Amino acid sequence: MVESNLLRLMQYAGMNCPYYENLFRMNNINVFNIEDFFKIPVLTKQIIQQNERLIISRAYRIEDLIVERTSGSTGLPLYCRYDKEERVRRSMFLWRERKRNSPSIIGQRMVNFHAGNRVQGTSLRENNIEIDEKNKVLYLNYLDMNKNTVTEYYNAIARYKPFFIRCQPSAICEFIRFCKKNGLETSSLGVEYIELAGEFVHDYVAEEVKNAFPNAFVANQYGAQEFFCIAYSCRFNSLHILEDSVYVEILNKDQDGFGEIAITSLNNYAMPFIRYKIGDIGRVIHTGCNCEKQEAILELKSARSCEYFELNGHKVHGNIFKNCIEKFNANKNDLFIRQFQVFQVSEDSFVINIISERDGFTEEFKNFTENYIKSRMDLVVNVKAELCEELQINPVSRKLKMYNFLK
Repeated sequence: MVESNLLRLMQYAGMNCPYYENLFRMNNINVFNIEDFFKIPVLTKQIIQQNERLIISRAYRIEDLIVERTSGSTGLPLYCRYDKEERVRRSMFLWRERKRNSPSIIGQRMVNFHAGNRVQGTSLRENNIEIDEKNKVLYLNYLDMNKNTVTEYYNAIARYKPFFIRCQPSAICEFIRFCKKNGLETSSLGVEYIELAGEFVHDYVAEEVKNAFPNAFVANQYGAQEFFCIAYSCRFNSLHILEDSVYVEILNKDQDGFGEIAITSLNNYAMPFIRYKIGDIGRVIHTGCNCEKQEAILELKSARSCEYFELNGHKVHGNIFKNCIEKFNANKNDLFIRQFQVFQVSEDSFVINIISERDGFTEEFKNFTENYIKSRMDLVVNVKAELCEELQINPVSRKLKMYNFLK
């Protein structure tokens, strides 16, 4: 089944996507030979940025496609596209995994911690607390976890009585620690299911969440905006790959089988990502699990993460800078800032290193960022924006860290 899906995707991309037509021709790829799949040069974020329109299939009208922007967790955000059928399919796959862990989860009330739903930089949820009655979702903005905000969130959750909380690990931990410090009992909230998503889930984080919500099933969703859900945990905490949605490879393996994770989307024909290096490290295990699932297990060694910084008594999530840059690009109607990296040099001072093909806009961007954070968070910051040729790599981990905050 997997082999036929990969061959079908290769043949389609080779006929309908200009980028792959040229790539396959230059590398003598035979789209009818599965062995040639593994000869296809890997796809990277830089390649996607440079060839975005060429990767999109000619069989689709670009204006009909849904546009999503990746989180830019490596400092390099992307626009990715898919059709409405793919959106429904991805949602069905995710809810299938949730139902496997909790058969009664569908139709229950849900809390979703978010940084603002966005369409090309335009936030659709400006308020810290919003309720979608139709879909039974309470939305809470995790960007600013200050004392007043978290107290309001706790009270909102207590009133709403959700079955299910979906949240980034860093945000739920800030919430839990605040509640513990201030005598707010999280176990009394009645939550029965918690899904951790968007960041690497350390064992100690999962344990902290389980202790705070002892009656809840704690699930780990490993995914990316480019693919949605890639793997989902079972009751034995194993991350099972969604093999009917994605194909996972491990490149450049070490002696223990860990290497760079490359993903191929099996169903997104509108903008096919084939052998896409996602930037995480892991290995695939085929020895089985004690649960009923037959899919292979993905074991992560490192993955994307984010964190908070402190400013005038506020706990502010680093994604405030990502949202600001997204809004700046949207206002310009162009990808002015292609990649970025933030350094906190004092409590209220930040340096933002920028990679761009433009120049002469750093002062404008500095003022925009300061005004954006003031308008959204009512906080005053000093920003210095600097154009650079490349971003700084950590000399120990050899990885790029997008947010570098004072401890």
